[in-house]
Amino acid sequence: QHIYFAPISNQIVGGSGISLSAVADSGLPVQLEVTSGPDGVVVGPSPSYALTLGSEAGQVTVRAWQAGDSTYAPAADVYLTFEIVSAGSSAAPHSFAEWQSSYSLVGDVTQDSDGDGVSDFLEFAAGTDPLQASSSVRPQFTSSGDDGFILTVQVSRRAAVQVGVESTSDLGGDWTTAIPELISVQDATLDGEPIQIMQLRVRPAEGSTQGFWQFKLEEL
Repeated sequence: QHIYFAPISNQIVGGSGISLSAVADSGLPVQLEVTSGPDGVVVGPSPSYALTLGSEAGQVTVRAWQAGDSTYAPAADVYLTFEIVSAGSSAAPHSFAEWQSSYSLVGDVTQDSDGDGVSDFLEFAAGTDPLQASSSVRPQFTSSGDDGFILTVQVSRRAAVQVGVESTSDLGGDWTTAIPELISVQDATLDGEPIQIMQLRVRPAEGSTQGFWQFKLEEL
């Protein structure tokens, strides 16, 4: 079994917190715990995983784990980090509408202000510049050499978005929620924007000779 732990955007000191998302492909419940961070930061139990932020700024690390049972071996632990910052910080989270305002943009999530083929909402999620066509970044799909594929996606730590993956074995069929294996998360900075570069492993459904995947991004 393996775990998918959705990335956590930065949070504001004293904020109301959010619900985290972590699932195992076995269907067994995943446990979350804060392993480091300011006092008062805790994660509630499954299924809501409610995050309580406390009243101090600082970096937080959350561990996701699943101990297994008589059928499934323990999953590899997954660790994610995020920052609790002041509302005026350059790393503070923002909504899509606030991000649009900072660039003097109008339109809905499908708008492509710089004509680079990437919607403004995807640029918001990735932390790229919606007015510079050369700034956009697309998810990457590469073979992992074991009948699977590695999906690489860039996510802004400031974007309050939920990142998921959907799959289908037939492009004419329905898309369903997939549970990829989160194999790495790299923290980086892009033109001053704090970002995460995630690598996920996916495989076609058992008994299928082909598979198709797409990222699903939703604003929190």
